[in-house]
Formats: sequence, C-alpha cells, structure tokens
Amino acid sequence: MILTVERLNGEKYVLNEELGLICSDFFYDSPSPITETSTRPGVDGFNDLGTTYDGRTLYARFYLVGANNYHYAMLRHQVFKLFDSREEFYIYSDEESRKRWRVKCASSYAINRIAGPLGEFEVPFISKSPYAESLGTLQQDFTFAEDVWAFAQNIPLKTPLKYEYTIRRFSIWNLGDTTIDGRHHDLKIFYTGASKNLTITNHTTGDVWRYDGTTNAGDTIVLDGVFARKNGDTIFGQTNRKVMTLAVGENEFQLAGTSGKFKIQFDFRFLYL
Repeated sequence: MILTVERLNGEKYVLNEELGLICSDFFYDSPSPITETSTRPGVDGFNDLGTTYDGRTLYARFYLVGANNYHYAMLRHQVFKLFDSREEFYIYSDEESRKRWRVKCASSYAINRIAGPLGEFEVPFISKSPYAESLGTLQQDFTFAEDVWAFAQNIPLKTPLKYEYTIRRFSIWNLGDTTIDGRHHDLKIFYTGASKNLTITNHTTGDVWRYDGTTNAGDTIVLDGVFARKNGDTIFGQTNRKVMTLAVGENEFQLAGTSGKFKIQFDFRFLYL
C-alpha cells in the first residue's frame, strides 16, 4: 500500500520505499453520530431532534527502513517534518486514491526501533469533517481514463454530466453521500453575461438566490458560499442573502433575468462517508 501526502500548496509526497517508508495499513473509524434529544416529564422515551456526524479518526501504520543507523535517524526526522500538523494536509491511499481526507496528526507518536535501521510506528490522524472529498474536480472529464474517478463514486454510466451551461434550464448532479451546503462546504457558482435581477432557482431543494441589480456582457458574478461578488466587488447587500445547496443526486435548476449570451459554471467536490 502506498500513501500520498498533499500539502495545501499542492506539494505531493508519495510515501514509498524511496522515502524509506512502507505503509502496512491505512484505515479509519466509522462515522460517529451525534443525536440531539429532548424529554418531557411524564412521557416515555425522548424526542429525536436530529443527528449530525462528528469528525473522523484515521490511522496509518508504517515501517521505517534505513540503509544504516545514520540514515535511519535522518529518515525519522523527515517523517516528523512530513506530518507537521501546524496546518492541515491531505492524505489518500492507492487503494482508495480517488478520495482524499483533510487531516492533522491527532497526537504524538513514537517510532519504535525493531532492529538496526528498521523501525515501525502508527500515526493517528483527525479530520474535522466526517467526509472524504473527491480527488477529481469538475474541470476533469468523468471518464476512468482520467484516473481520478472510480465506480464507487456514484458516477451514472448513461447520464452525461455537465457543470457548465449556456441555457436557462439544466441539471447539476451531486454524486456524493451528503448535501452540499454553501454555508459549510466549498461551493462556487459563476455567472458571466448580461442580466437584470438575476435569479437562480434550484427546484429540487427549493433554494432561490436573487440579485437586485444588473450586469453587462463580460461581467462575472461569483457565489462563493455565503458571499456574492460582481467583478470582485461585494454585492451581498443587493441580494436576498440566501445560500444555495445541492441535494444528493440530480438537482434541477432554472435561471431568470438573463439577457443575451451567458454562461453559468459550478465548482465543488463530492463528499463521501
């Protein structure tokens, strides 16, 4: 098994024998549900107020293999640098390489010497999110030739997937295991073109976003979670202050207020339990 560590700046480190590391196992705990409840005096049981998931804990087990004792000590130092957790990083394995986890080290760990320049250790990781995210982006073709998608990622075989349109009615597919909510997850929508009182409606979720203003040809509106900008300047105060969400599966959208040629694009990653 081979693990890859990817820093937030895009730097990647493949943890293999060239780095003196052999990964023997990589696994993670099941989702941890948190259920809110309330009770009423004199009434049996409780009221279920809903369930959310806590973050996740992941584990990786390694052998550290040096050429000699000096090389072993150098590799041990490189391991500590590699898993520096003053900022988050991504980690994924070649067995599930189309999904990545954003993690930090959960605690300290010890590299135990077995014999000579050979050691073993286990690193615990924590993810603030219960979800792994797709390695592939919406700018990449949904073909297995891209090597960033897999059958387990809910890709429909007979439905063409598009995330850029020049028409007013279209569908956006969320192939993950949970709703994409702009308040909590990365979700960007780009509209380029002329408009007056632009309205974006997701008929599947009932979400409606509206801009009480105008745009000209070449102007770009960006919905970035709870933020809204036109050509880089905030327009939040001229909107209805709503946030878009994407239900699991097909989401049917409709635009109103467009004028002439326009383009709308979506950018997000799918989330998996």
